[in-house]
Amino acid sequence: MTLLALSLPALAAVIVVDPAGGGDATTIQGGIALTATGDTVEVAPGTYTENLDFQARTISVESRGGSGVTFLQGTGGGSVVRIDSGEGAGTRLAGFTISGGDASASSETNYAGGGLFVESVPVALDDLVFTGNVANYGGGAMIYAAEGATVTNCVFEDNRSPAGGGLYVYDGEATVSSSSFSGNGADDGTTGYGGAFVAYAAVVHGADLAFTDNAARVGGGHVYTSGATVDCARCTFSGGTAEYGGGVYLLSTSAALQGGSLSANTATLNGGGLYAGRASTVTLESVELVGNTAAFGGGGVLTGASVLDGAHATFSGNIAQGGGGLYVDDSTLTLRNALFTGNSATSSNGGALALDVSIADVSASVFAVNSGLSGGAAHVNDGSVATFTNLTLTENASTSSAGGIRVTGLGALTLKNSIIAWSSDGSGISGATGASIATTYGDLYQNEGGATSSGYGDPAGTNGNVAVNPDFTRFAADGAYTDDLHLLATSALVDAGDPLVLDADGSRSDIGAYGGTYGSAWDDGDDDVDGYSVAAGDCDDADPAVHPGVASDGCGGGDEDCDGAVDEDCADDTGGPDDTGDADTDTDSDTDTDSDTDTDTDTDTDADTDAEADDTGVDEDGDGGCGCATGGAAPLWLGLLGMAALRRRRS
Repeated sequence: MTLLALSLPALAAVIVVDPAGGGDATTIQGGIALTATGDTVEVAPGTYTENLDFQARTISVESRGGSGVTFLQGTGGGSVVRIDSGEGAGTRLAGFTISGGDASASSETNYAGGGLFVESVPVALDDLVFTGNVANYGGGAMIYAAEGATVTNCVFEDNRSPAGGGLYVYDGEATVSSSSFSGNGADDGTTGYGGAFVAYAAVVHGADLAFTDNAARVGGGHVYTSGATVDCARCTFSGGTAEYGGGVYLLSTSAALQGGSLSANTATLNGGGLYAGRASTVTLESVELVGNTAAFGGGGVLTGASVLDGAHATFSGNIAQGGGGLYVDDSTLTLRNALFTGNSATSSNGGALALDVSIADVSASVFAVNSGLSGGAAHVNDGSVATFTNLTLTENASTSSAGGIRVTGLGALTLKNSIIAWSSDGSGISGATGASIATTYGDLYQNEGGATSSGYGDPAGTNGNVAVNPDFTRFAADGAYTDDLHLLATSALVDAGDPLVLDADGSRSDIGAYGGTYGSAWDDGDDDVDGYSVAAGDCDDADPAVHPGVASDGCGGGDEDCDGAVDEDCADDTGGPDDTGDADTDTDSDTDTDSDTDTDTDTDTDADTDAEADDTGVDEDGDGGCGCATGGAAPLWLGLLGMAALRRRRS
C-alpha cells in the first residue's frame, strides 16, 4: 500500500488569495510563490497593487468574481504581469482588470508589454481588461514567440504605444477571439503603427473581434501587420484614423477577412478602410466597406503588387479624391458578386473603382449611383488591363468624361455581357485616342452623354451589342439605390449574352450582373460566416448561431435550426412554454402598419519611411494617379524587437 501511494501523482492544489486574510496568502504574488505545476491561484475580488511574475510555474491564476470586480493595479515599474520564464501548456490568466503598467523604461522586457508581457509560452488569456497601460511595443500586452497563445473574451481600451497600442503579437501563432479594442493609440509624436493591434512575422487567427475608435499616427488606425499571415471572421473595424489605412494596414501579409465590416474609418492620405501594400495578398469574403474616407481609395487601396481576391464584397458610401470605393495601383484585383454603390471621387477619377497600371478581373457585379470626375463607375488608366464580365452599371455620374467607364490612351478594356444604363453627366463609355476597348454582347441605354464619347464609337448593332431598356425587376432613375436589378422574364436581355457563356441553368447567359458564370452565386454569400449561405437554407445570415446545422432549437422563441418550426424540441424541464415537449404554436397575428478632361495632376510629397525608392506620385499622364506605391511603409525600427537582445531566459 505504501509503494502504491508513492506512485500516485500529486493532486493539484487551489491556493486562495484573500486580502482580508481568509485564504492562503494576502497578495497574488504571495499565492504564486506557494504553487507547483498544475496548481490554481484563486483570487478574491478586490484591488491588488502589485506586479506579478509567474516565475516558471505552469499554473492558472484566476479571479473568483471576474474582471469586473477584481483589479490588478501595476506599480508603473514595468509590465504588470510577466509570463516569460519557460512556463508550459496549461498556463492561464483569467478574470482581471489590468491597469497602470508602464514598460516604456523597462529594459527587462525590452520596453514591451505595459499590462502583460508573454514570451514563448502557450498561455490562455481569458476575461481580461487591459486599460491605461503604456509601452514602446504593445501598450496593453505583448505576446512574443506566441507558441499557440489564446486571447478570449478580453478588452483592450485606452492603452498607448508607438507600435500596437492595445496588443502586439510577434512571431509564432496566436488566436484572438470574442474580444474588443477601443480607444487605443499608437503615436509618440513622430510615428505610430497599429493603434489597437500589431502582428509582426506571426500567424494570427481572429474571430468575432470589434475594433472601435482606435488611432495611429502613420499606419493602421486599428491594425498593422507586416510579414504576417492573418485571418479574421466576423470582425468589425469602425472609427479608426491614420495617415495610411485608417482601418487596416497590411504590408507583405497574407490576409483573409470573412464577414464583418470596415466602416467610418479615415486615412488622411491613402486607404480609408484598407491599405494593402508591398506583396500583400488579401481575400475578402462577404465583407462590407462602408462610409470610409481618404485622399485616395476611400474604401481601400491596393499598391505595390498587392492582390485582392473578393466575393460578395460591398463598397458603399466611401469618399476620396480619387478611387472613391477602391484604388488599385500596380496591383491585381479579382472580384465577383461585388456591389459598389454611392461611392464618390470628389476631384479625380474612378468614383467606384480606379485602376492605375494594374490588372483587374471583375464579374457578376453591380455599380450603381457612383460619381467621379472621370469614370463615374470605373476609370482604367494608362498601363491597366481590365476584364469586366456581366456587370450592371446604373445611374453613375461624371462631371467630365464617362458616367460609366473611362479608358485612357494606353488602357485596355474588355467588356462582355454588361449593361451600362442611365448614366448622368457623362457617356456610357469614354475612350481616349489609342485606348483599347472591346465591347461584346452589351447594352448601352439612356446614358445622358450618349452611349460613347471621346473617340470610341457606339457599338450597338455589332458583336451582339444592343441599345434597349433592360427591364429591371424594380428600378427608378432617382439617384438612389433602392432598385432590384434582376431582369424581368420578358426582358430582351434574357438569353442574349455570349452564346459561349452559360447561366447556372444551362441556358445561354443573360446580360447583366445576374447572368453568366457567377450570376446565380449572388445567393451563395455567407455574411455571418457560419458555413451556410441563404441558398443553403440559412434563415438568418446575420447570426452565426442560426443555420441548418444547428442540432435543435432552444426555448427562446426562435427557429435556430432553420427548419420552419419554432422551439420544437423544447421540453418541460427546460423552462419552455410547452410542458409537453411538443412544438409550440403562436397563433397571434401582428400587423405592422408603419410604413473629363483628364487634366488633373496629383503630387504626393510625403517622404517614404523605408529604404524603398520614393514614388513622388506625380501624375505625369494627367489622369489622376495617386502616387501611393510606397507611401506609409514601416520604418526599420518596428522590427528591432526581433533582434537577439530580446531572446533571453531569466534565471
